[in-house]
Amino acid sequence: MKEFAELLYMQGTPQNIIAEKIGVSKNTIGAWVAAGCWAEKKVAQSLTRKQVVNNVLRSINKVAENLGNSSDPTAVGSSSDQLAKMAATIKTLDKDVSVVDYMECFMSFGRWLEQRAEFDPDVTAEFRKVVNDLQNKFVVEQLSIGKVQ
Repeated sequence: MKEFAELLYMQGTPQNIIAEKIGVSKNTIGAWVAAGCWAEKKVAQSLTRKQVVNNVLRSINKVAENLGNSSDPTAVGSSSDQLAKMAATIKTLDKDVSVVDYMECFMSFGRWLEQRAEFDPDVTAEFRKVVNDLQNKFVVEQLSIGKVQ
């Protein structure tokens, strides 16, 4: 039941609709979302590192354009601070492993397992479910202890 609720959540189904379909309260769904870090996992599933870096680069470009059009010393200082923070963000993304990286890897591995299951009798549906459950537990644990962002 909880796994189905998570699947619906990841597909974008509103929490109140999930609660109705599953037959539990909205508060229960909210607790599952928080405890399972579903929101973070959903974002990670939809964003890639490349997309995040591109978004930051677009922001840097906008700040740089505004900086070039301004003669206000206060605006120049503020823009310089913003540029430094965004550059640091890109540097961090280049070094650190994020939940996005884990999700990309796990999703790719899951697709590989599905293909492998077509000819490998050891890769059963039950085996893939166990692997998926362990991957989910790993991501939730890493998020909850603050090891990844």
